[in-house]
Amino acid sequence: MNIVASDTTSNTTCTVVKVAIVGAGITGLTAAHRLLRRSTSSCQFHVSLFEADSRVGGIISTRYEKNCTLEDGPDSFITFKPGGIELCQELGLEEQIITTNSRFRRAFVAWKGQLEPIPEGFNMIAPTRFDKLFASKLFSRTGKLRMAFEQFIPKGPRLTDESVASFVRRRFGKEALTRIGQPLIGGIYTADPETLSLRATVPKYLDYEQKYGSVTKGLLAEQSKTQKNQKTSHAGARYSAFVSFDKGVGVLVDTLVESIGKSNIHTNTKIKDLNYQEETRQWDLRFDSGESQKFDHVILTTPSYVSADLLKSIDPELAANLGNIEYASSAVLNLVFNREQIQHSLDGFGFVVPAKENRQIIAGSFTSVKFPNRCPENQAILRVFLGGAMQERILQNDDQTLIKIALSELNHYVKFTGAPLSTSVKRYARSMPQYKLNHHLLSDSLLTSIKRHSGLYIAGAYINGVGIPDCIASANKACEALMESLSLKK
Repeated sequence: MNIVASDTTSNTTCTVVKVAIVGAGITGLTAAHRLLRRSTSSCQFHVSLFEADSRVGGIISTRYEKNCTLEDGPDSFITFKPGGIELCQELGLEEQIITTNSRFRRAFVAWKGQLEPIPEGFNMIAPTRFDKLFASKLFSRTGKLRMAFEQFIPKGPRLTDESVASFVRRRFGKEALTRIGQPLIGGIYTADPETLSLRATVPKYLDYEQKYGSVTKGLLAEQSKTQKNQKTSHAGARYSAFVSFDKGVGVLVDTLVESIGKSNIHTNTKIKDLNYQEETRQWDLRFDSGESQKFDHVILTTPSYVSADLLKSIDPELAANLGNIEYASSAVLNLVFNREQIQHSLDGFGFVVPAKENRQIIAGSFTSVKFPNRCPENQAILRVFLGGAMQERILQNDDQTLIKIALSELNHYVKFTGAPLSTSVKRYARSMPQYKLNHHLLSDSLLTSIKRHSGLYIAGAYINGVGIPDCIASANKACEALMESLSLKK
């Protein structure tokens, strides 16, 4: 650390802490904002944010074309994890937050060539409205009875972890897995539910089973508590489960950049090597250009395999564990139509496609229905998702082939005439970490191992969640650890 006199008349000093943050996705941007916000007259953080790409934001990418707001990455974030909303409040973005369209707050599952609504009251894999479950065309009568009977199935042994597929089959039956569990949970994580960790993705289901003896009973009990709390609260629920911004999710990135200051952000800057200098107690970052800089602290917010490459000479064991985390690739296609071209009523937010359907897409989103003012009223924006752990080979095709595949598959479900007004493809290679069994134990191990290295921290989607609020929370925890090392309590 550098000590610089700040006021000789009052005999006070200012501690300057130089911090390098590697990776300028939402995690890195949040970390930079958080540290700069904690600067005081007695301790100032000088933050340098390095990004190998030409742009910041990672998978968050919003474009504006011909009066359309197009999301090449996530189009929203969840509100029941507080990190996202709290950051928005800090940044003064509350007035720009918008909620989903209350008229069409539902989604579909593709089944036997048709789009069937997910029954009202479904919480991912578990029904809480049995009247709606038994009225649904998505499940057979036997499947419905099996799901309803979950309340009477004895709880299993207390397990450290279990795969999503194993748990859903055990509690709700095979039909629940193939028709809703696999496309919903597996789709969110672009993963194979046979190897996807339940503890690392939806741990509340394991907890409900142990506490209430049933997932359904647990959900109903929690719903009852929530309703009682809302009755006694003056504010009530302010947001829907998913929110965005009036001009797209990119608003969050742009506001963070403004908060951090462009002079502190260095794009097209790849870190080649990272070493700790014992004599100076500083980290030496060497860039592809051959230049190097020294920092008191380093926060790595890059994908685990990138962080592994930087750490392999420093801590081979930690690097190996980071490198062993698998990633899936995917592609997002934005398709703009005249509304009259599409036969489907688009009376929902989109649909997921079970693997049993043997189609070449994993989901579709009705973006212009989900949020208002995404395009002119006489147009519609549809997004199509391809790839993921179970269909990664499809991404070997070129962009034009992916567009043809997406249009053919989309036409199968929503029926449209003519060609779209515009099409675009955005690929995300090795972008989604795969939460395999006992991932939570691996995550804990990584966070423990990094403590062996003074002034070094890790954060990102591969640790404790892949969503925007999860990444924000991960950045916050890394910053808290850094500040605690300086004895700066929150």
